[in-house]
Parts: sequence; structure tokens; C-alpha cells
Amino acid sequence: MAHTRQLIWDGWNVTVEIRDGEKYRWYSYENPNAYTDKEDRQAYAVAGALRMVSDLIRPKDAEPLPVSH
Repeated sequence: MAHTRQLIWDGWNVTVEIRDGEKYRWYSYENPNAYTDKEDRQAYAVAGALRMVSDLIRPKDAEPLPVSH
């Protein structure tokens, strides 16, 4: 593991589970933005992409969007 770039008091993680037919893979990274190795940078990029998709999906109980005429 690479050395951290910062001191972390409380952090976050990204967990990915993938199933492709009979194949299954699971991995998790703690505070991937705090490390400089390739896998952690990739995990951080995946988390960012998923966050963008999540921001586009409105929860079912959300207020309806205003309609402009």
C-alpha cells in the first residue's frame, strides 16, 4: 500500500460487487482518495462516476420537477 497523502480522522470506502454469469468478484477500498497507487486512483474514479449517475436518478418519493410552459 502506498503512503497516505493526508491524515484521516473519519473516512469512507467504495465497495464493488460484480457478477458475470458464474464469475463473481468483490473488492473494497478504504479512503481511495488518500493513496497514490494505481488501484486506489481507479477506485476513486469509479466512485466518482457512480456518484454522477446517482445524482441523475431521482428517488421515487422526491418532489416532482416543475414543468415550464
